Amino acid sequence: HLGNSYTPDNIEEQKALLKNKNIYFIFIWLVSIIALGFGCDFCTGANVRWYQSIGGIVISMRSPDPAERTAVIRTISNPYHSAKWQEPEIRESLQKCVLDEDDNVRAWAIYLSGKAKIIETADDLMQILRSDTYDRISRQEAAIALSRLEWKKARGLLMTVMRSAFEQNHADSVLVPATLFAFYTLNDDMASSEAIHILDTCLTKRDCSPQVLQYAFFYLKSMKKTETAALAFKYLNASDLPDDMRCYATDVLRFTATKKDVPAMKQAYDSTQVYAECPVIYRKYHEEAPIILFEHDTLRALLVRAVGNIMDPANYDWIYAIGANTSEAPMTRKIAETYIRAMNQKNAK
Repeated sequence: HLGNSYTPDNIEEQKALLKNKNIYFIFIWLVSIIALGFGCDFCTGANVRWYQSIGGIVISMRSPDPAERTAVIRTISNPYHSAKWQEPEIRESLQKCVLDEDDNVRAWAIYLSGKAKIIETADDLMQILRSDTYDRISRQEAAIALSRLEWKKARGLLMTVMRSAFEQNHADSVLVPATLFAFYTLNDDMASSEAIHILDTCLTKRDCSPQVLQYAFFYLKSMKKTETAALAFKYLNASDLPDDMRCYATDVLRFTATKKDVPAMKQAYDSTQVYAECPVIYRKYHEEAPIILFEHDTLRALLVRAVGNIMDPANYDWIYAIGANTSEAPMTRKIAETYIRAMNQKNAK
């Protein structure tokens, strides 16, 4: 005799039975799933956890499908996955992808090798940057990656590539900007003379790409070398020069001008239209936060900044008059007022 069993007479009784037993079913189900997971992980020597966190990525990076290899490298390049960058197996697989036969796979692997600081890839990156048999995007990524690895041995090669790319094409928008930005990342002024030569040529030929101009001026202002002020004045004094070029040059003066340059800057201010504006220029690199190369400002405001940064009391009245001039552009007046306050605070100390 198996005992009595309860058989519901109608649908409502069936629902009540399920409701009463449901919590026990869910509990047993959850315990079973957890036990199964731990059991599988234990029986496989922790391979389940390895595959979920590392193995799946490594296997995808070895896939015969270049689209899959590209997708996984691009995905883990997001800083959200930065903890995985230190896994030896991922670093080893990524190092192999740096020389991948597919352009997209190779470019993303190079990019991530720089972010993850995989120093073992340095020689391969030098090889890629050196050879024009590789696509230009891979060579661009190699230049940036080498600078992120702080690979000082690459400086000579970076200079060679910069010169060669510029000589071949003044409108280059890939390798010249990349090598200039690499020297900026290295915080190395070795390329200052070459950048000045590039900009002198650009002023004469008027055939350079906006990117060459932007990165050359950005690099020079970042190095803050006073000898670059003379170059900036060449641009300011040139005839028929677009405002954006004058903006880049004036921004260099903010960090390189000295007292002897003040009369020339005031003269440039007087010859500049009141509402001539400078556009914001930023560098957007993959999914990284943008880097502002040049801020939105008026040209006259940049000249006020250049004079104001010298903090010479002899310029106080000139700056004050600009701030008080109701005919001046509001942005320029605001900058002038900022410097007046700063000079007042300095004198009060």
